[in-house]
Amino acid sequence: VGLIIGLINGFSVAYLGIPAFIATLATQSIGRGFTEILSGGVSIRIRNDSYTSLGTASFDGISIIVIYAAAALFVTWLLLNKTRFGQYLFAIGGNQLAARYSGINVKKFRMIAFVYGGLLSGLGGLIWSARLGSAAATLGAGFEMDAIASVVIGGTSMSGGVGTVGGTLIGVLIIGVLNNGLNLMGINTPMIS
Repeated sequence: VGLIIGLINGFSVAYLGIPAFIATLATQSIGRGFTEILSGGVSIRIRNDSYTSLGTASFDGISIIVIYAAAALFVTWLLLNKTRFGQYLFAIGGNQLAARYSGINVKKFRMIAFVYGGLLSGLGGLIWSARLGSAAATLGAGFEMDAIASVVIGGTSMSGGVGTVGGTLIGVLIIGVLNNGLNLMGINTPMIS
């Protein structure tokens, strides 16, 4: 499902010219609406142990979620830093017109970037629901703002062309520590926004 939504977002942005922020917010709202309808507005308890172990297992004291995150970070780092695909994405983010004039199929590579993001988002949702042992339409509400803040804190330009996986990881750690610290102090983070 995440891959399909990424494909829809990518097509909307690359081929229909819809701004990325609008396209992704629209599919988010549509997706949440469908999940509300499908679930009847209630949380669904997951009782399948093999499914929940996808989010709760550990190896030598290391949570499987850390292993998933490390693998996703490594694959993304490889794609961005060691492949032509990554070079093209940075070129497109820096200057789409120059990238197009240099022979890069801008629409195709923008779409692929959204598909990859959708795939990782879908896997993240699967792992999160497995970890919690339940699923709800509101499960990831607010995560998009944490993701945007993490990326910006990590040094990625919102206009594109600049950013690193390591910087994003640092941004994620900062947001995670802040959220956890506020939680431990008894401060409800949505009240701050």
